[in-house]
Amino acid sequence: ATPPSARYSYASKTVHVRRGATFDAYARVVLLRELTRALQDQSFDVLRRLRAAAADADRLRALTALVEGDAARVEAAYTASLPAADRAAVQRNRPPAPRTYGELERGFPATVGLEFATALADHGGNAAVDGAFARPPVSTAQVIDPRDYLAGTEPLGVRPPPGEGRRVDSGTLGQFGWAALVSGGRRVLNVSATSKWLGDSYGTFRTAGGVCTYGNVVLADTEARDQLLRDLAGWVTARRGRAEISRSAERGLRLRSCA
Repeated sequence: ATPPSARYSYASKTVHVRRGATFDAYARVVLLRELTRALQDQSFDVLRRLRAAAADADRLRALTALVEGDAARVEAAYTASLPAADRAAVQRNRPPAPRTYGELERGFPATVGLEFATALADHGGNAAVDGAFARPPVSTAQVIDPRDYLAGTEPLGVRPPPGEGRRVDSGTLGQFGWAALVSGGRRVLNVSATSKWLGDSYGTFRTAGGVCTYGNVVLADTEARDQLLRDLAGWVTARRGRAEISRSAERGLRLRSCA
């Protein structure tokens, strides 16, 4: 694949332009996006915020969605101002719809993040978007439904699940992670009962026999909990004894998955 015509480096605080790049309509759009990232970092010290969120996958994904979503919002506004032929050329370079978990994960910040940043701007203009950099979203649930963020609704603190062996990773799957699990990594919007996600935690442990991940999740009501249990039954069956999921407390589920 051809490398991008421009790229912002958080490490050097510099926008790098590829030597010999032809600055057609799409290349100009890419440059604008990278300049937006540079301005964000200059104004809000994005790198420091990314490092602070790095220990929790869902929190980091939510923050990245704000960063990329705001850049996509500026990019969309610029693209809309271009002549029709240039807009068509830009559209031809857009990535296809995600078909795998990796594609879904890479595309989430710019796609769902765009909807999040747009909702903030519609609510309170650029000041609302700037305010989100001062108080970033802490979960993908807030990004997927901006009303949660605007209302100040934050995830429940869920007790980390116990496991056997040495803990090698821990954090939060978030609404993104559970929806990706249900959909086989293809989508995160309108997936099962995951929109009723309130909080979760997971831990990954290594033993002499391999690696196992244990997770706890809490849903808004027992109906959503039971729906998620049913929707994950196929995934559990496909794991052929290497995974199990069960009810936990009134509205919770407990999961174990081993490599």
